[in-house]
Amino acid sequence: MRIDQLAKLLGRPVEVAAVPFTARYPQGLVRWEIGKGTAGLVICVGVVVVMQPAGWVAVLLLIIAALFAAYVYQQVRRLPLHFTVDDHGVTRIQGHQRTPFRWNELQEFRLNYYPNGRKATMGTLVVVLRNGQGKLKVDSSLDHFPALLQRAARAARERSLTLHPTTEANLTQLDL
Repeated sequence: MRIDQLAKLLGRPVEVAAVPFTARYPQGLVRWEIGKGTAGLVICVGVVVVMQPAGWVAVLLLIIAALFAAYVYQQVRRLPLHFTVDDHGVTRIQGHQRTPFRWNELQEFRLNYYPNGRKATMGTLVVVLRNGQGKLKVDSSLDHFPALLQRAARAARERSLTLHPTTEANLTQLDL
């Protein structure tokens, strides 16, 4: 894996952890996202309550507020979320709920890149894993993401999965 290329894409230093490991979304980052979403929610609702705009403007602002509320809810759900990765697979743990994804049951592996802005020099990578029971989606803000990506790519190759051309291109760029 080209650590330098991955670090450049993500805009932060990266290291590949040895298996087994536990990965979490950084609490400070999640709290920052919750704060930004809450600010957007408060501003939208505040404008509707204080300024009492025309009906269609109020409806539009309330729809935007609902989107902010959904984003805040999504981020709050990330706070207790963590993943354990070992040679057998990855397990998503949220509270008492454990959802295992075994490497030998992997049916689909996708790696997507979403650039930040037009320059496309930095952005977010998203790994999507599917097995017979469900889907696991993890983005690159997860600590130890490179190690999870590397292990998932290896499992996809071991299972001889047919990869989407975008996934192939992203893996080639990262020398995976």
